[in-house]
Amino acid sequence: PFFVPVLMHVFLATFKEVKRYRQEKAKFLARTTKVKVS
Repeated sequence: PFFVPVLMHVFLATFKEVKRYRQEKAKFLARTTKVKVS
């Protein structure tokens, strides 16, 4: 069926977004902790 590649695409896109979001969150948390320490 045609919806399988669409589903795969959506899944991959979501996975990439979540990964990027986690990296950004980690960077943000690292920055805030650094500010608190100094």
